[in-house]
Amino acid sequence: MKSSLPELVGKLGPALLGLAGTLLVALLGFYQWRRQQERSRREEYTASKRKAYEGLWNMLEEVNLQLRENKGNNPALHAQLKSANTFFLQHSLYLDESEQDLINKYIAALHRLRTAIYTSGDEDVTDVWRVTGSGIPTDLDRELGDAAKEVSLLREKIKSRVREVVSS
Repeated sequence: MKSSLPELVGKLGPALLGLAGTLLVALLGFYQWRRQQERSRREEYTASKRKAYEGLWNMLEEVNLQLRENKGNNPALHAQLKSANTFFLQHSLYLDESEQDLINKYIAALHRLRTAIYTSGDEDVTDVWRVTGSGIPTDLDRELGDAAKEVSLLREKIKSRVREVVSS
């Protein structure tokens, strides 16, 4: 009993068509699953990135506020800056490389301002700085002013970027 090709195709055709349909549906399902997994990973990464930017901003802003509001002391502020830097390093995966230099400069500027205020050799400098910013010796006044200006400029750049990341 020899079967001819048309008879064989007639018998196997529906089975092959069913198999092809099943494979197509399985491939489409796999493709959709992969896209969903990628989307989920992207969403997790975006949430982690947002959290890293917010966390770093909050830590740096706390140091900035304490420098301005006479709430901190030199060792405490130094420790907070060290913690912020550690946080920055631990979360650098989520921080854009182009901004890491900016963040390093801001942390350094905060250190510079803290150092200028607390290591001036003049006990009244800290209080005068916080109250008015005037009455400070001219050479120290220039140093404090430059440091404060640098902190302010870098702070605005970082704040702008944090807003972008958090709102995305």
